[in-house]
Amino acid sequence: MLHLRVRYWHFLEMLKLWRYLEHFEMGGYQDHYPNYSRLCTACHILDKGLHIREFQVGHSARVYCQAKTLMAKLPADAPFRQDEAFRWCANVIKQYEKAQEAKAVQLPEIHLDSSEADQRTFDALVRSRTSCRDFVMDEVSDQVWREIVELALSAPNSCCRQTVRYYIVHNTEAIQKLAPLVAGATGFNKVIPYFICVTSDLRVYTSKDHRLPYIDAALSLDLFSLAARTRGILSTILNFEHATVQERR
Repeated sequence: MLHLRVRYWHFLEMLKLWRYLEHFEMGGYQDHYPNYSRLCTACHILDKGLHIREFQVGHSARVYCQAKTLMAKLPADAPFRQDEAFRWCANVIKQYEKAQEAKAVQLPEIHLDSSEADQRTFDALVRSRTSCRDFVMDEVSDQVWREIVELALSAPNSCCRQTVRYYIVHNTEAIQKLAPLVAGATGFNKVIPYFICVTSDLRVYTSKDHRLPYIDAALSLDLFSLAARTRGILSTILNFEHATVQERR
């Protein structure tokens, strides 16, 4: 009997994993972000080669061609062409081309200054961040949210995929519908003024990478909460990992 229970438990766990992997099939949803993300990944590979002292002419030529092809596919009016990551991609391609012509790579020298005052400021900031469940209903401007999200998106992410998205909801009726669907969204003393959904675009991950979206989003969310704290905004991070099938729908 115990053996059958174990097998049944394994079956349920496999079913959960299958349902999770279903999320990687995004259907017919199409836009240019997958190509943009793949461009960032290709430039990430080129950038690693540009920081190796034993430079080899022609190395990663296939990846360079891929990056050029992806760059050409992106529309001239695509909004993400204003992203810092996109400008970084363009710069990496130029550096790669210059290195091929010069048959050498010029490594940048970076000197970071650190002081005890910087350490104390950072330590105080980290220790002052706390989970808050009792908010005032003050409004936060869109500009402030943009500043916070821009900082959050500068977090390291796997292969520079740039998949993290922030959806900021400031609608009481919508928040009252959304909050109960998240495990742990209890114990708040008043209506939640802002409900922020943090997601990863799964279209550029593979099932082999199925844990990386969580890591990428978490790294970004950590910076988000600290950047919000510097602007006088406290938050609470809620976990959607244990959502039921009904809640995911």
